Amino acid sequence: MILVSLKFTAKIRQMNNSYSFLYSREGRMSSSSESGINVTAQNKAPFNQGWFQDAYKSAVEFYEKDSALDSRDRLEISKAYVSLVRAQMWGGWLGFATIFGSPFAYRYYKTSSIRGVKVPRNFVLGLIGLVIGQRIAGDRTYKSRLRELDPNGEFHSAGAYGDAQSGAKSGQQRQYEMLKLLGPGMAPRWATYFYSTYTNPERRLPDPKRKLKEMEDGKLIKGSPFLNQRDPLGLYSGPRFDKKEGVPQVGNTPQPSSMSCKDQDGDIFGEADQESSSRPALSSWDRIRQENNVETSSSSPTWSKIAAQKSAGHDKAEHFSDDRIPEDDSQREFDELLERERRGEDEIH
Repeated sequence: MILVSLKFTAKIRQMNNSYSFLYSREGRMSSSSESGINVTAQNKAPFNQGWFQDAYKSAVEFYEKDSALDSRDRLEISKAYVSLVRAQMWGGWLGFATIFGSPFAYRYYKTSSIRGVKVPRNFVLGLIGLVIGQRIAGDRTYKSRLRELDPNGEFHSAGAYGDAQSGAKSGQQRQYEMLKLLGPGMAPRWATYFYSTYTNPERRLPDPKRKLKEMEDGKLIKGSPFLNQRDPLGLYSGPRFDKKEGVPQVGNTPQPSSMSCKDQDGDIFGEADQESSSRPALSSWDRIRQENNVETSSSSPTWSKIAAQKSAGHDKAEHFSDDRIPEDDSQREFDELLERERRGEDEIH
């Protein structure tokens, strides 16, 4: 069983090496072209070697099966590899706990004490049990998943004898062929890949035939495969990562040309322009609330009450400021005294 797992792992590594080889020669080709060396003639030799041909065929086979998958197939394959990862984790820890804890349990059963147990030896044997348990649990989960997809053995027999299928393949057959091709090795990587391509199909691995043709022609390869990207999950880079809740999308502001064309096609009388001009301008927070179907400050009754209270208080303050102090006799006499002093009539003769 371990030999079968190693065989599957070697096959997957061989397929990945083909993609890595196709993209790792970019720097060499650019430096050779700058120095005036014929890149095509110089790099023809590795393409004709047996190991490269086998890896190239594996990459082409993977690309053909990957292109036939739809979004549902990718999600199901991702779930299958996620369950495979969990089975490998629990199987590995179960094997470690069994081998590491058995001597302690046996010694305690015999002597009612755990003294005398060689902990370093048990730890090393426990690590070996972890690897073996991980392999066994992963292989069993992988085979059970294949049996669920092909309970009658129809897909297995068709692939074994090379029967060509004239009609379209079902979703279960496409999933079976992809799982059969990849095997149980590198389950976390494949679970991440198929879920990422389920959410964004543009992150699929490129066509190896086209990339090989570009290499033979001496063209520089700008892109990189998914497995060699710096941020394959798109957590902090990439223009097409998922929109976060409450944050407006960048670059989605309609251009004036597109707006004018849309108005000309659907609104020949300019009614839309009148409606848009009559609408009040929204603030940044109001636009965010509107995108998330939340009441804006203009439509919210709470904000309306607060605005009404503020306006009422302002009007009341203006009312008090406009009211004049009622004049009495002393104020009138004081004003007359100031007026006579200004005219000089208060001089004593």
